[in-house]
Amino acid sequence: MVTISCNSANVKEGLKKIDFSKAPLKDVDFREIPKESKFVPLRLPDSVYLGKIETIRFTDKYMVLHDRELAKALYVFDHEGNYIGRLKRHGEAEGEYLSLYAFAVSGGNVYVYDRRLGNIVKYTFPEFDLVSSQSMNIYLTEMVGTGKGFMGISDDFEEEGYYYGQLFYDEDFQLISNIKKRPGIIEATESTGFSTDDTGELYYSEPLSEMVYKMDGKILKEQYLIDFGSHGIPTEVAEFSDAEDFYELLSEGHYFFAAHNFNRTGSIVSVNFYNQDIEPQLQGLYDFKTEKGMIIKDLGEVTDYVIAPISVQQGYNIALLYPDEYSRETLRLLGMKEENLDSIDISKPVIYKYRYVKMPS
Repeated sequence: MVTISCNSANVKEGLKKIDFSKAPLKDVDFREIPKESKFVPLRLPDSVYLGKIETIRFTDKYMVLHDRELAKALYVFDHEGNYIGRLKRHGEAEGEYLSLYAFAVSGGNVYVYDRRLGNIVKYTFPEFDLVSSQSMNIYLTEMVGTGKGFMGISDDFEEEGYYYGQLFYDEDFQLISNIKKRPGIIEATESTGFSTDDTGELYYSEPLSEMVYKMDGKILKEQYLIDFGSHGIPTEVAEFSDAEDFYELLSEGHYFFAAHNFNRTGSIVSVNFYNQDIEPQLQGLYDFKTEKGMIIKDLGEVTDYVIAPISVQQGYNIALLYPDEYSRETLRLLGMKEENLDSIDISKPVIYKYRYVKMPS
């Protein structure tokens, strides 16, 4: 059991608090924040187009881009941006799927969750040769490889008032255990709740409880508690299964909620969360050295590109710049050196990786 309170004296021993309770709300010029930046042009063949990418995950050698809705495909690139291949097999025949709702890469294979058919389809990675398909008796909304198996998020009811919640599977996708959770927590969990640091450690940001866990073997270990003070959302919201109840509560106060995209570089933490509604997002920065934070609502001309990254992977916030939605001036504002600007083909997408190394003055 985890007890969460607005009283900082009740924070459990060994649990680090990220305190935004008195953090000022600011507009900051993105160029003035000390950071490390990298640009990775994606070298797509002319015959391949990216759809709506909502998740990007890294392996040791590859980047995997997930389009859940439009193309229902996975796109694979190496870390230099070279195109490796694509998984796009729609249908009900062997080796096909009707929906590519979630995916995980583990042990030289990629696992695709087809929510419509209730299957896990296993392919070799990155060749995408079919290995096997198996039925699942519990619905999932998200899943991720843990290095020793898999973690899934389920919105199936286990008992009255609780979902199956957080599930843990072995390497053969056999269920080991689960931690049942109230509906609100699971309904608010997104792919951006999972992040990895520069050592490959996996973190899970649990919305509404605002707890950040580290995956330790096959369990979740509490690491950080994000404290929004008087703007923290009431704990009763975790019990909601009806969206109308949730939005009615939001209309009654000014709340920050559902922390995600957790990232830490040295003493600096960056994290996203929602402000009163699911749009717009805010970005919080916190320095463990000074024990001070700030909440950013605007980052200047590049706000739309960087205020809400697609993912946090290997210690970097990841943004995706689509063709026709950025220019060389955009790249300049993001910090690309002048001598590199002309080498970029702006008709192709670019991955922008950044992490903050110091608080802005």
